[in-house]
Amino acid sequence: MSYIYGFFLLSPQNCNPSRIQRLLTCPLAPFAFTQHLSSSPLPLNPHRYSSNNINLLDSFNLESFYTSLLSISTSNRQLNQIHAQLFLSGLQANGFIITKLINVCGDLGEIRYARQVFNDFPDPYVHLWNAIIRVYFRHNLFSEAIEMYWRMQVCGVRPDCFTLPPVLKACSGFVAIEAGRVVHGQVFRHGFGSDMFLQNGLVDLYAKCGQIARARVIFDGLYDKTIVSWTSIISGYAQNGQPVEALTIFSEMRKLEVKSDWIALVSILRAYTDIEDLEQGKSIHGCVIKMGLEFEPDLCIELTAMYAKCGQVMVARLLFDQMEVPNVILWNAMISGYAKNGCAEEAVELFRRMMSKNIRPNLITVISTILACAQVGSLEQARWMDNYVNNTSYRDDVYVSAALIDMYAKCGSVELARKVFNQTRDRDVVVWSAMIVGYGLHGCGEEAIDLFHKLKLSNLYASAHMWNGVAKVRVLMRERGLSKDTGYSMVEVNGKLQAFRMGDKSHPRAKEINEELEKLERRIKEARFVPDTESVLHDLNNEDKEESLCNYSERLAIAYSLISTPSGTTLRITKNLRACVNCHSATEALPSLVNLKNLNLQGNSVAEKDRLAKKVHLLGLLFLRMLQPLCLILEL
Repeated sequence: MSYIYGFFLLSPQNCNPSRIQRLLTCPLAPFAFTQHLSSSPLPLNPHRYSSNNINLLDSFNLESFYTSLLSISTSNRQLNQIHAQLFLSGLQANGFIITKLINVCGDLGEIRYARQVFNDFPDPYVHLWNAIIRVYFRHNLFSEAIEMYWRMQVCGVRPDCFTLPPVLKACSGFVAIEAGRVVHGQVFRHGFGSDMFLQNGLVDLYAKCGQIARARVIFDGLYDKTIVSWTSIISGYAQNGQPVEALTIFSEMRKLEVKSDWIALVSILRAYTDIEDLEQGKSIHGCVIKMGLEFEPDLCIELTAMYAKCGQVMVARLLFDQMEVPNVILWNAMISGYAKNGCAEEAVELFRRMMSKNIRPNLITVISTILACAQVGSLEQARWMDNYVNNTSYRDDVYVSAALIDMYAKCGSVELARKVFNQTRDRDVVVWSAMIVGYGLHGCGEEAIDLFHKLKLSNLYASAHMWNGVAKVRVLMRERGLSKDTGYSMVEVNGKLQAFRMGDKSHPRAKEINEELEKLERRIKEARFVPDTESVLHDLNNEDKEESLCNYSERLAIAYSLISTPSGTTLRITKNLRACVNCHSATEALPSLVNLKNLNLQGNSVAEKDRLAKKVHLLGLLFLRMLQPLCLILEL
């Protein structure tokens, strides 16, 4: 290989494509076996050479020579040198070598150079288009990759099976659903409808663009599902906030004895994290160890997040500490886990340690740390955090502003909270609500009333029975594309997860569940439990409100568990939203009435949020009753 390095050393230094013409007069004279390269462009005239040189030329493959040089290139300087010699050799129009040159430019991060080489090639054919599209895609320049594909179509070049996969992935990365639909049509137009790589790419495209139903249709139509197919649809459900569906698909996959890979396990762990199922998460952790993947960074991150969210912060910290180079996502999982489990000081200390290691935090890190500072309650620490935010690009973020307002209010300074509120440019409903609640916590009723007329929280109107206001706000939310998450409760019985929504009658045992629910309500009433009908934020009479409470998803999950498990069982009900005051109170009384060992109802930080909900409820009720005589109508 010494002749190759000599080739580099004797070539002109620091050549750019613009200087190639000047290099045409610089032959490689010192090398006997390449003297013919400097005399004339190829194809060479055999009459100009001796018989020895002709034999040497016949045995020497220039394509292999230059592609070998490109394969070992490590710098832009070497690429310039090889490119110059291609002109000397008359090979500047050799598609095979130029395609290799574009790919190597992409490997070395020389994207502009790759584009210049592509633009200089006369009438590029499909392989060159594929090469430049891949270069853009591999460097996350998704819009440029899609643009090159459109240009390819305009030039009349027909794509092949290697063109469309990176284009689909670029559409996924850019969340360009309309462009993705066009490419989807061209997949069938060009006869690639049965290509498994493209079908998997379509599943991934629609899943990442939020159209999981379309992704499921394509997935169900696959005749030969690979692990990539299963992983794509499981990841899609997990990323789109449908963990139950993700776990259902995972169960089907296991029944078919499809072996999981680490990417599928990441999505499954994310789903179990979302529903806070610690036991099933532990079983996946066991699979990870059994497969020897415990040091895979993405799996370690998801395991840390799962244990932290499920309350096992010590285990989470052990996993965090075993990572040699923790990234920002892992720091986020640990900091938010500490904050969620009441370890606020540890969360703030971890954030300070993160700063000392020069690891740049993102938006999630900042918000999690602000929430931790609010729990600590130290005004000095709150000011330190505010000062940090003011020196970053997050100072204008509305989510950060709302968190800062809440932090100052809980740390005892409503004045500083109002200062942040006044400095916030684009105030949304969360910012307004945070400020009003902050005033309520400090007993500043007059100031809160001044802000309240612009508040658009429909539940506060419902609490004061102002149903016209509720209707207007909910219509406004729908028009602006806003919606409240649908509440559901889950329970695991005999190794299977069951999910229920309010008034759910779709379960195969719906009749038995309703009968058990009626028995349950009779026992509760016999125990002189008085339902809190104010928890029903709909315009119903008291009798209908009591019936509505009975059909809450928590009650349905409990009733199903009672008919499906022996007496003395511990039940663990998980809800994706906050449990209402009524259901939380009723749950505390149930174990003694139905011979349960323990009944654990977990919502989103039930106890803390219920206390806050009561404060907001009473505050809103007071304000609205004061404003009601004035016939204040919601201003849109």
